[in-house]
Amino acid sequence: MNTVPVGAIILSIWQIILGFSPSEKRNGVMLEDHIIRINDKIHLNFYKRLFSIIKEREGSLTAMEVFAVEVIHALGSPTISEFADFLGISRPGASYKVASLIQKGYIVKEASSDDKREFRLTLTDKYYNYIGLYEDGLREYVAKLEENFSKRQLEAFETVLNRVEQEIDAFPNAAGTEAK
Repeated sequence: MNTVPVGAIILSIWQIILGFSPSEKRNGVMLEDHIIRINDKIHLNFYKRLFSIIKEREGSLTAMEVFAVEVIHALGSPTISEFADFLGISRPGASYKVASLIQKGYIVKEASSDDKREFRLTLTDKYYNYIGLYEDGLREYVAKLEENFSKRQLEAFETVLNRVEQEIDAFPNAAGTEAK
C-alpha cells in the first residue's frame, strides 16, 4: 500500500497557505517539528490518562486491539470484509481480531438493515467510555486554545484545519475515513 503520512499533507497545506517551505526554520524550529511534537503530546497525554484508569486487567485492550477498535470507529460500522480490506489483512485475521474485541465487550456484530446476511461491527458503550478519555483531553485542549487566543486567531486556525481535513479526505488512500 502506497501512503503519504498525514504530517506530509499538513506540511504541504501550510506551505500553500503561508507561502513558505516547510523546511524553512521559523525561530529555529521547523514547522514539521511543531506538528510532530503536538501530535506526540496529544497521544502521550491520552495514553497517560488511559493507563492510569484502565491498568492491566481482564478485558483490557492490547495495543493492536486499540488500533483495531479505532479503525472500526473511523470506518463507522464496517463489515468484517471492509475492516479486513482497509487494513490489508486476511478475512480470517480480521475475524480473529473482531472475536477478541467482541469477547472483551468493545464491539458487537449487528445484522445489516440492508442485507440480513451481512453483519456490521458496532461499538459498545464500553468503547465510548474508553474513547471518552481521549475526547475529554481534546476538549480540554480546545478550552485552553479558546482562553489563550483571540477570536480572529481561532477563526484562522479553524480555516487551516478545515483545509487540512479536505486535503486528507481527498487523498486516495484515505477512502473510508471520512467523518461520520
